[in-house]
Amino acid sequence: MIHGASQDFSVRLARSTSDLHAAQRLRYDVFVAELGGDGPLVDHENRLERDRFDPFFDHLLVCDPARGDMVVGVYRLLRDDRAAEAGQFYSEDEYDLGPLRRSGRRLLELGRSCLHPDYRGGPAMFHLWQGLADYVTDHGIEVLS
Repeated sequence: MIHGASQDFSVRLARSTSDLHAAQRLRYDVFVAELGGDGPLVDHENRLERDRFDPFFDHLLVCDPARGDMVVGVYRLLRDDRAAEAGQFYSEDEYDLGPLRRSGRRLLELGRSCLHPDYRGGPAMFHLWQGLADYVTDHGIEVLS
């Protein structure tokens, strides 16, 4: 279990389709609207940044209880066992991860990390990293990629 709650933020994994959509909406705002990204599965009508790997990733969320638990930070986390289910790690289209895979160590791929613009430069990033550290400990992860 993620142990990241504070008086200012809560940190947890997405638990529902609405949690996932909140993460994908924040990603859309940052990666598509702000930075100009696109992709074949990006849903412009509903403002969702997504791809075929989303069902295999855990989605770490930083929420602001003062704003109705609004998702203000996201990290996508893909463990090696879930990458096997997906058929590969996301980044294997660009990089040769064979040496890491053959190492026998527990791997975690990190991706799609972003913060709402109002929360950049403040404690939300610390909470996102603390949640990541808890996840790594909870899952016995040895290598981050």
